[in-house]
Amino acid sequence: VDFECDGMRVQFELAREDFEDAIEPLVERSMATTRDVILAAGSSWDEIDEFLLVGGSSRIPLIAAKAQELSGLLPRLASNPDELIAHGAALYAATKRGDILDAAARFDVVNVNAHSLGVRGTDAATKHKVNKILIPRNTPLPASRVYSFVTSRDGQRNAKVPLLEGESENPDFCTLLGECLVKIDVPLPKGTGIKVLCNYAANGTISVTAKLAHNNTAAYVEIRRDGYSTLESLDVWTARLTSGGDIQSTDVLTQLAGRPTALPLADRTDKDKVIARLDELYRFVGKLSVDSTPPASAVQTHRLVGSMQQETSTLKQLIRQLEMRHQQTERFQDRLELAGQLAQLKMAWEHSMRLLDHSLVVLGRECIVENLVDTKADGFLDEARELQTVLDG
Repeated sequence: VDFECDGMRVQFELAREDFEDAIEPLVERSMATTRDVILAAGSSWDEIDEFLLVGGSSRIPLIAAKAQELSGLLPRLASNPDELIAHGAALYAATKRGDILDAAARFDVVNVNAHSLGVRGTDAATKHKVNKILIPRNTPLPASRVYSFVTSRDGQRNAKVPLLEGESENPDFCTLLGECLVKIDVPLPKGTGIKVLCNYAANGTISVTAKLAHNNTAAYVEIRRDGYSTLESLDVWTARLTSGGDIQSTDVLTQLAGRPTALPLADRTDKDKVIARLDELYRFVGKLSVDSTPPASAVQTHRLVGSMQQETSTLKQLIRQLEMRHQQTERFQDRLELAGQLAQLKMAWEHSMRLLDHSLVVLGRECIVENLVDTKADGFLDEARELQTVLDG
C-alpha cells in the first residue's frame, strides 16, 4: 500500500487475508442492508434479473463472493464502477433542479427515512411505556405528522415528549434522539390534551413542536443527524453553482424567505400543505412585528427573537472570518482543523436560524390572534384564520 498524507509518503504491506478480516464487518452490514431492501420491496431473489456492483469498493473480490453467496446470482461489475456513484448524484441533482433533463430522461427519486420516528408514551390500558410511531420507516421525505396525546396524571407541571427512533413498540429497544419539554405555569389536570407536530426534512433534520391544546403553550426542539452536520442545503449549492461565484451559505439562507405566495384552493384539503402555508403566513407577520410592541402573550417570544437575531448575526460574522482564514491557510493539517471548526460554526448558525424561524412563527401567530398586525399583512389575516380553522377542525 503506497499513499501520501500531509506531505509524507507512506508505504507498507498488508496481506489480503488481514485486509478481508478488517473489512468483513462492513461487508456483512452491506449484505444485511441489501437483504432488508429485498424484503422491504416484498420481492425475492428469484425476481431479480441481475446483481450489479457499483462503487470502487466493489472491485474487492470478497464483495462479489458475499453478494453471490447472498443472492445465488453471479454479480456483474459495472463498467467504470468508480464513477457511477458520481453519475447517479449528478442525475439526482438534475432531477432536483427540474429544468435540465428533457422529458424522456426525467425520473422520480424519493427520499425515505431509514428508521421509524415516534414518541414515548404510556398505554392507557396496560400502563406500560410504548413507542408510538408517528412517521413509519420508508416514508417519503419531507414528511409531517400531527398526533394528540393526553397527560397521564393530575398536577403535572410540565409535559415531556421523548423522541424515539426504531421499530419496536418497547421504548427500551429504540434510540432516544431528544426530548421536547413544555413548561407549564399552572398544574394541569389528568387528560389535558397535547398536540405533537413532527417534521422530518429530506436532509435528515427532525423538528418537533409540542403544544397544549387548551392555551397554545408550546415548545420546540430540533435534532440534526450527525451524518448531515457538514452538508449544505440544495438551495445553497444551486445558488453557488449557477451564480458563477462563491456565494456564502449564510447569505443564501438569509435571503430565502420572502412575501408569502398564494396557496391554491385545491391544496387546502392537504393538511401538510395547510400547516406549511400557516407557518409561512405566521413567519411573515412575525418578521413585520419585530420592531413593534408585541402583544402581552408574546413578550418573551419577542425578546427571544431579538436575542436570536443577534446570535445569528454574530455567528455569521465568525463564519466569514474563519472562511477567510481557511482560504489563506496553506498547511494541510491546519486547513483540516479549520474546516472542522467551520463545520461546527455553520451547524450552530443553522440551528440558531431555525430557532429564530420558529420564534418568528410563534410571534406571528400570537400577533394575529391578538389582532396586532402590521398593515402590510392585512391581506393575509383572513386566510390565516380560515386555515387555522381548517386545521383545528
